Amino acid sequence: MQVYVVQPGTTIRMTAEYGVRSEKYRNCMRDMTPWTCRLKYQRRQMTTPFFMGRALSGEPEVRDVLECLFLDASAGEMTFDEFCREFGYDTDSRRAYDAWEACRRTRRRLRNLLGDDYDLIRARIEGR
Repeated sequence: MQVYVVQPGTTIRMTAEYGVRSEKYRNCMRDMTPWTCRLKYQRRQMTTPFFMGRALSGEPEVRDVLECLFLDASAGEMTFDEFCREFGYDTDSRRAYDAWEACRRTRRRLRNLLGDDYDLIRARIEGR
């Protein structure tokens, strides 16, 4: 189990298990090392897939997983049109809509995990 210290007495714990159970990632992430990460904060938890380039060894770090989740969450704060412009998608693309929805779900799940400390932890992770 890894620990990220938010502030003295407040931590986020994470366990990482090699592999991902979902088949939906098999083709698009086949050149990546798959992990299933379980984050725990206060009495809440969130499980998420996480992928690392093959050149990286060892388990993912808590901070790296959180940084990726916050990046996805920030994309979920955009309108669909903004999302498409930012990432080069056509607004008439079902794939773009699904990606945007996935970012919105990540944002909701991360907010549920971190509760009132979402903005504080985000600022720490983003170095603000």
